[in-house]
Order: sequence, then structure tokens, then C-alpha cells
Amino acid sequence: MKGIWGAVLLALLVGCGSKGGGSSSDAVKKAGPGFNIDEKPAEVQFLLPDLLPIKYHIAEDFSEDEVDGIMDVKQSWQAADALGVKFFDKNILIDENIDENDDRAYQDTTVGIYLRRSWENHPSNALAVTIYQKKGLFDDDGKLISSVMFNPDILFNYKDHEFTTDPANVSATDFQSVLVHEMGHLLGLQHVQSTKETVMFPSISPGEILREPQEIDKSHLYHNYKAYQDFSREYGYMVSGNQKGIVTQGTSLPSGFRFGKTENVAIYLMKDGTCVHKVNGKVVKVER
Repeated sequence: MKGIWGAVLLALLVGCGSKGGGSSSDAVKKAGPGFNIDEKPAEVQFLLPDLLPIKYHIAEDFSEDEVDGIMDVKQSWQAADALGVKFFDKNILIDENIDENDDRAYQDTTVGIYLRRSWENHPSNALAVTIYQKKGLFDDDGKLISSVMFNPDILFNYKDHEFTTDPANVSATDFQSVLVHEMGHLLGLQHVQSTKETVMFPSISPGEILREPQEIDKSHLYHNYKAYQDFSREYGYMVSGNQKGIVTQGTSLPSGFRFGKTENVAIYLMKDGTCVHKVNGKVVKVER
């Protein structure tokens, strides 16, 4: 698995260029039905291969119905894969909730989904946030090719908002619809504003339900990880690491590429119809 995912890492990085998946009949066949092979993400990033398959650590404060919802969303993202990548371990672990105000507490050896009843240092109208660290891969001209993610976690704002697993409850925000969006971020997907037929649209309203990845989401997931695999095969370069970051073992980064500095990222799904991106604590983008 490490070999495949070391491969996926760098191929992803170069994926939106000439090596990132194609329109050949073989590629279409591998992708299978269910999405448009020509639809590619505007930005490529992927989860550090050594973190796969993810064994989620789930806060014990979640209800049984919410834990069942987490399992359903996890399975829906796994079903969206067309490359044979094992994104998730079949099990989850129930842990104590990390109800910390300092997000550095989440930079640990686990990938978690947490219920937060305190929400200091975060905007109160945020329903949830995906936090992670990343390193960009650049070419000699300074162009960002892709980014590798590590230390990812999903935090739900139970201090300011009400969530429900009941589709009939239109007064609260659908738990699974928020989670499928945040889990897409955790796998590397960015927002999509060109259509609302996506779980990666940057806003959600009470009563709105969309619990499974759509055509465009499956396509972006495919091209991200296909690019990683292609790059690895071409350059014979493996990337390895852990929650502390990226380390190379026995190989050197191919000539013409370099990794940038580690960045701390937070992507908020807001109840007011905006989505806020922060890097190193500063707002860098607001989407509406």
C-alpha cells in the first residue's frame, strides 16, 4: 500500500498537467460509469499516502445515529473511488472528545471527527471546519503543481448550531450532508461553484440534503489520485511520512521539483452561504 500511495502522492501533484489522467478509452473504461472523465479539478491535492487507509477516531459525544451516519458517508466516498484505492479502514475507533480551543491539539497521530461544544478562535456562523497541514510541490519556475495533506481532522460546531440525522427535520442542519462535504475536503477536494449538483458546493441550508458524492465529485477524486499514480510510475519516486510531515526514504525528489513550507489550513462551511479559507490563521479566500 505504501508503494501505491507514495505513487499517488506525486502523481497527484502533477495531475492537472499533461500527466494527470487522460481521455483514452482505457482511462474511461477504468473510470467506469457515473462521471465525466473530462471533468478535472482546478487544484490538485491529496492525503499523505501513509495515512491510508484512514481509521477514523470518532468523538464519544456523538449519538449512535450520528456514528451510523459517519459510517454511511465514509462508505459513500469509498464507493466513489474508481481506481481501487482503499481510502478507509473498515473500522472506526470511539475516543474521548478533544474539546480544545487550540487547534494544535489535533496535530497528533489520529485522523478524527470531533464534536465541539466550545468554538473559540473560530467564526460562530461556521457549521464545521476541516483543518489540516500541507506542503506544496513546486516546479523550477515556482509553479504550484499540487499539495500533500497531513494532520487532517473534521470539527463540528455544536456550540452554535443544531444538527440532525432525520431528513424530516428541516429546522436543523443535516449532519450527513455537512459531513460528506467535509470528508471531501479531507480527501483533498476543493469547492465547486459551477453547479449545485455537488457535495462540494460552498454552502448548505437547513433542510437541504445531499448525502452522497455526485458525478463531479467522483471525477475530481479520480483525477487527483490518478495524477499521483502516474507521476510515481514515471519518476519512480516514493513519498513517505507521518502526521508530523513528509519524509523521504531512500530516494531524492526528482530534478525540477521542490516542496514548500508547511502551511496550516482551515476550510469553513458557513451557515450564511459563504465559505472561508484560512492559511496560517489568515483569511486568504471567501467564496459565496
